[in-house]
Amino acid sequence: MLEKFSGYYVDINAQVRKGDPLAEIDPSPFQAQLKQAQANLKKGLEEVRTTRTIMQENAGLYRRGLMSKEEYSASQSKYAVAQASYDQLQAALEIAQSQIDLTIIRSPIDGVVVAKNVNVGQTVSSTTQTPALFLIADDLTKMQLDTNVSEADIGKIQHEQTAFFALMPTRVALSRAASGRSEMYQRPCKTWSCMT
Repeated sequence: MLEKFSGYYVDINAQVRKGDPLAEIDPSPFQAQLKQAQANLKKGLEEVRTTRTIMQENAGLYRRGLMSKEEYSASQSKYAVAQASYDQLQAALEIAQSQIDLTIIRSPIDGVVVAKNVNVGQTVSSTTQTPALFLIADDLTKMQLDTNVSEADIGKIQHEQTAFFALMPTRVALSRAASGRSEMYQRPCKTWSCMT
């Protein structure tokens, strides 16, 4: 199913907690399905009430001998079918409600948003081949930074020298230069992707 991406709640470098809303998919189609499910449930409830009333009236007629057993059994069956149909419609309403709840994309972990891979108005698919909508790093103090340093500057880097790097314009982390290498690093961090 294709859905339209309608907006962000966070930006790059935002600190997020598990369960925080990150973005929203247009809920309009799901709201229409919810209204339809609510209307169907009302219709189903009326069908249950009507068939129950008929069955109760037929029970009195059957007890007085004014109705055959087959006719009374038929009214019992219609009531049972209406009740089962109502139960199905209740389940459909719960599914429709849960679909609306799923239009809010939530963070799977505590961390920092390091990438947004979708634009407002873009159509996204809920298939398994959907690319990650967000990239969230759980701990930026434990991440590897691979960088190129020009030959003119490599001589200025010293073992255990403090270095700062920025992710977008905000200062994010502090690292130390590794001995005899042109990159600064610590152990890699875990990243999580949020997909619909």
